[in-house]
Amino acid sequence: MTSADPFNHAPATTSWMWERRALEDPRALAELEQLAAGDPTAAASSRLQPTAAQLQRTRARLGSPELASAVWRLALARRKGRTKFADADRLWLDLVAVEQATAPAVALWKASRLVSAAGGSYGSRPTVILDLCCGVGSDALALAQMGANLVALDRDAGMIQRVTWNARVRGVDKYLRGVVGNAAHPPCRLIGGWLHVDPDRRPGQDHRRARQRRAVTIAGYQPGPDVLERLIERTQGGAVKFSPADDWPDFAARLEARGIAVEVEVVSWMRECKEATLWYGAAAEVAGARRRATALPSGRTWTDRDARRVADGMLWPSSPSRESCPRGAFLFDPDPCLERAGLLDEFARAWGLTRLEPALGCDWLMIHGDEAETMERDRLASLNGWGGLYRVESEGPADLKFWRARLREMGVGRVVVKTQRWPEPAEAVQRRLTWDATARLEGWTLFLQGGMTRRARAILAWGPMDESDHVAHPDFNSARGGTGT
Repeated sequence: MTSADPFNHAPATTSWMWERRALEDPRALAELEQLAAGDPTAAASSRLQPTAAQLQRTRARLGSPELASAVWRLALARRKGRTKFADADRLWLDLVAVEQATAPAVALWKASRLVSAAGGSYGSRPTVILDLCCGVGSDALALAQMGANLVALDRDAGMIQRVTWNARVRGVDKYLRGVVGNAAHPPCRLIGGWLHVDPDRRPGQDHRRARQRRAVTIAGYQPGPDVLERLIERTQGGAVKFSPADDWPDFAARLEARGIAVEVEVVSWMRECKEATLWYGAAAEVAGARRRATALPSGRTWTDRDARRVADGMLWPSSPSRESCPRGAFLFDPDPCLERAGLLDEFARAWGLTRLEPALGCDWLMIHGDEAETMERDRLASLNGWGGLYRVESEGPADLKFWRARLREMGVGRVVVKTQRWPEPAEAVQRRLTWDATARLEGWTLFLQGGMTRRARAILAWGPMDESDHVAHPDFNSARGGTGT
């Protein structure tokens, strides 16, 4: 049966009114809670809409097609929101806005810095910050929680209703005022103020529908680069959220050419890049860096200022460049925020690492065995905060048949696969290499690097290691289920 569209019974301008009624109507709320519970795996499903039969049953129980559609929208948004918000089942969410909402941990990290730069502190609230394009309020709520007085602005009246509701749920409603308005011409005082902007990356589209194409350049954002530049010039300092994959370096260079202090911080959460935050004005001058990589939840940061310390001999000397990755060497898989921030090469030089294949732009780094034997424990611990450290067992051809046979010979039924420039997704390769689906993942990882035939390679390694593994298992034949056990 084809999926029905649950969003066609009320225009976009009034759909949020039916959602609010659903949140306040006891019968609709009971229906919402039951539907939102749903299948716990549904949030990851590509089929989020209900079937025609499901929708018809809800309409029959509630006696209103508009109310039934609203209940389903809320239920599906909450299901999806559980992957991001711990309190999703209490929040008023929207399917598209949930996708664009800042991850809570990232929002709190950013809010802490912005409130501090603006002179506020937790428990005292002298700071007023204007949050443009607030959506359902992930950033606005974090800013209010960290000590700001918030003016949250969005062109969509429904979003202002949602952020106000969510502020009440979080207990910060007295610190947040919602305003309907155009980010290009905000009806608030800007001169000398503080600003946060999360531009809409799906401008002009119906916020009631999920999985719509998003802009891949800043020129496609709303507000666009010209408006953002004007807002930045009129305010004392602040932060603008960009996608890590978009063309933020060009916009940062544009601001710097106008004499505006800029720092771009690429933030990752659990080794997944979440956003590139452009700090400007007084907010950028606090740190004095131009580029920053931040890995959460550890909170470790690396900046271009740290890289400049290398020239002063304050960290470790670089390893000599070598083409091979021999048995016993260390392979380091860095947090992706370092590469996205353009800091990976400087980081590698600072820590005495070399790129595995610099000509191909490979992100994997290595330390050779003779250097690894003398590597300090505090250096190992520090590196572990920036990625995974693996001990190389062997290097071989980029031939999956070869490695399947090799893993069977070793008695390794399953292996983690990491790829770069490889034509297949890592998950698909992992399934092809698994010859015993019941086996546990025992710590072996196969790194596959694509490219030109002569440069394609595969490396089997043990890890990720921790400090207790420091040069502890030089003999892989006797280590943790390897060959010969």
